[in-house]
Amino acid sequence: MTKIVNTLSAKMEMGSPMVCMYLLGHPDHYKSHEFALFYWQSYVREARRFWHEDDIHCEMMAPDKVALIKRHGRIVGLSPVYDYIYRPVELSDMCLYDWIRRCSRVKLPNKSAKPKVAESESDMDAMEDEQTTSDIDTNLEDDMSSCEPEVGKATAVNAEEMGLFVMLACHPLADTHCTRCVWEKDALVPNFAGPMLPRPDQGDREYYCSVMLSFFKPWRSGKALKSKEESWDTAFLRYRFSKRQEELMVNFNLRYECLDARDDFQAQLRAGAVNAPNWIDGRDDVFANEGPENENNIEGNSEGVQLTEFDHDVGQVGKRQSKRQRDMLAMRSVMTLSGWVDAVTVPNKLNHTSHVIGNANKTAAMWRSEILDLKQAMIDLR
Repeated sequence: MTKIVNTLSAKMEMGSPMVCMYLLGHPDHYKSHEFALFYWQSYVREARRFWHEDDIHCEMMAPDKVALIKRHGRIVGLSPVYDYIYRPVELSDMCLYDWIRRCSRVKLPNKSAKPKVAESESDMDAMEDEQTTSDIDTNLEDDMSSCEPEVGKATAVNAEEMGLFVMLACHPLADTHCTRCVWEKDALVPNFAGPMLPRPDQGDREYYCSVMLSFFKPWRSGKALKSKEESWDTAFLRYRFSKRQEELMVNFNLRYECLDARDDFQAQLRAGAVNAPNWIDGRDDVFANEGPENENNIEGNSEGVQLTEFDHDVGQVGKRQSKRQRDMLAMRSVMTLSGWVDAVTVPNKLNHTSHVIGNANKTAAMWRSEILDLKQAMIDLR
């Protein structure tokens, strides 16, 4: 009941303009790109599980959330990771990053749906309870051994018209759903949800290489990412990434580079190695509230970095700052002429004890009693 009341209260707080926009079918915001939410940790955990059963990085991650569905008389867990692992044969060479951008799971058209085997419509309803993967039998390695893709086994369903492809039979929803793949021009922009991506120049190098291989090398199991004899770093250096993938990996590190540059510039300001711009006003805490959350905060460790692109703007003053300085100068002139800045003589000796009642060395009870007596005396005078 409390949850219902809180939900209704939140709905009542919606403004009338927002409600009108929803009723008229207008968007509540505008953006230049369409985004796809990407919970990357779930995929990386599955890729590393083949080689690292007791992975410290997996233990630090939040547990996966899966939906429970009933298939062929069994309760199985459904995870978005299955959509990529059991992807159609036609998309076997597609890496995870492109999969997130271009592919999605949709229902099969009625005329293309496969016949159901001993299943009712109620069996297709997913249970809303969420469990962790540790509570459900979802051993993908055993399933993959009996579900190896065969060329020509899976066929496209109206691929030319709708871009629909049949998933592998091992997928729990292979009978009722398929994969839709859009053209490159209609691809979405991945929105990485969860903690920040690992960086190549600090931290665990092996973990960084495993994450990048999981993103850009096609795989159905972690076994396809590297061999038993080589490390993740060796497999990373051996794999030939495309120019676009190399550009993306560089872009992933831009945030860290910006944070490092911020920390280096703040350290140089405190040491007096550079002159502060006019908009900083000599404050050292100007960058204190910038940057990511505490849990994802990154400390820069570079020292001795010389600024090259910022120095030529240090002495320049913009229009707003020039107007602000003129206003301050005019106000200072007015206050000076009106005498507001003249020195004020204050007497050295002031009698602050004339209001003390009796002896000042009294206890709290004595002060309370004396105040009550004076209060009663004032009431009697009235």
